[in-house]
Amino acid sequence: MDTNRIILRPWCDSDAEVLYKWASDPDVGPRAGWAPHQSVEESLEIIRTVFNDALHTWAIELKETGEAIGAMGYGPSCECDLPAREGEPLIGYWVAKPYWNKGICTEALRLMLDHIRETTDIKSLISGHFVDNPASGRVMEKCGFVPTGETCIDEKQYQGMGRPIRVLRLVIKTNMDKMIGYCGINCEKCEARIATIKDDDKMREEVSRKWCELFHTDIITPDKINCTGCRGDGVKYFFCNELCEIKPCVTSKGYGSCAECAEIDSCTKLAAEIGNNEDARNNLKHLIKREQNK
Repeated sequence: MDTNRIILRPWCDSDAEVLYKWASDPDVGPRAGWAPHQSVEESLEIIRTVFNDALHTWAIELKETGEAIGAMGYGPSCECDLPAREGEPLIGYWVAKPYWNKGICTEALRLMLDHIRETTDIKSLISGHFVDNPASGRVMEKCGFVPTGETCIDEKQYQGMGRPIRVLRLVIKTNMDKMIGYCGINCEKCEARIATIKDDDKMREEVSRKWCELFHTDIITPDKINCTGCRGDGVKYFFCNELCEIKPCVTSKGYGSCAECAEIDSCTKLAAEIGNNEDARNNLKHLIKREQNK
């Protein structure tokens, strides 16, 4: 699995020295609940035991250097004290300190989540972060994880005694649900969604400017451009919640999309939103067929 900047690949013994270089930093491990590594030999043992599941645990390799700079993975949640649902996997990750605040962790997590969606039938994932490490929580929320409102203490974690953990969950959506909005518009083509996925602040500013002009308002500030689709869980879809009438209309009736509504052909709200968007109308036809075939 890869992006323009990183590769997610299995750990190997030859990574031991670079793993020790990053994992011995006292500012890294304790934030994630594990102790700093004390030697290259310990790092090698971690690779051979903790990181030995090549199907679920990966090194984050920076293409520019060819070095592993962090870890990403998921697995059984039975060994932690988070309030997981039965069989619900737990995600975990870390990245070396020189690469903090560069979007790499977010990029790697999104890459893993895409892999999970494409290769598994996992319905949801749980995660958590120490409340004194809010940056980790921001990574989760950018990728669609939702705070459950719960906190817990896990004394099995390194320095876990007395440190509250904020709990988040991601409900996995099907590709169709992720891509197609309630109104039929393909969210994959939406500039707000693209800006969110790329975590591109300049693009957020441009989308904010365009939408403020379009809707004659000044309330759509760049920080509100954070959207992974109106049918996504736990993301800020400001437009769909505050300006568009489609989502509240559909959800108030208990529908999954406009395709389920008997008034679809005469609905003025839908017509105003999608106009002559042929792609949106074709997507709704596809959803209608899917409902009919259930």
